Amino acid sequence: MTFCGPLCLLIRHLWQNENMSNKTKLAIFIPIILIMLVPTYMQFSGYAAERNASIYDSCLESRNNTGMDNLTNEQGLVLLSACKNKANFDSTVPWVPAILLSLVWAYFSYVYVQSYIETYWEGTDTSTDVKKMLKNKGHKKAKLTVNNERQVIDTDEDESESRAYNDGWFRYENCLDIIKREHISKGDISAFFVNLGNGFKDPDDNYYMATEYDVIDALNWVVNNMHEIYPEEKEKQTREKKTKQLNKLINDLKDIYAIED
Repeated sequence: MTFCGPLCLLIRHLWQNENMSNKTKLAIFIPIILIMLVPTYMQFSGYAAERNASIYDSCLESRNNTGMDNLTNEQGLVLLSACKNKANFDSTVPWVPAILLSLVWAYFSYVYVQSYIETYWEGTDTSTDVKKMLKNKGHKKAKLTVNNERQVIDTDEDESESRAYNDGWFRYENCLDIIKREHISKGDISAFFVNLGNGFKDPDDNYYMATEYDVIDALNWVVNNMHEIYPEEKEKQTREKKTKQLNKLINDLKDIYAIED
């Protein structure tokens, strides 16, 4: 049973894998449970003991044609020992094969079955980065912090990409950080969100870090929080101006990428 160690460690690792869905875990673990039920049943149902006794009796009958009374003590002990060994070996509960088969299945399913389940059973998650962040476990809507004390994220430039790409990546990472922390300054609206949206107006540019849906959701987040960013009555004109600017940018992106409401 000490051979169970690798299987137990693998099961624990897979079960604690937060990136694996519950459906995927069930698809991996249910076959393992069924495989391990076979030796478990044999061990605790009495089947193994009955099989051992049956094999032992059959062995004695097949190897002793003259009867035990006609054997010397030494011959009798040799026969009994041989039949006992055969019975023990043939009736061994198949823990090792079951564990090996479970390990093979766990590896195969983790490498091959997982991607199939996520694609065809669960479907591809098309949520944008913003939606994933907002629905992430543990995220709770808090009062928006509005000041310039958030530390700007400085991304490393990729020399193989264009200046426009590196600028877009820098802005996008800061937009996500702002949304995640719910911490924004009034200057961030133009510096990050508006400039990010304008950068996506050219569909010929390749921005692999985000999609047009990601950008639109980021812009919508600012629009939805505009009253917290500009809460004062004296800021009403600025609030309306910024809201109009962002809504126009959102509509422009929808027109460019043929996105229907």
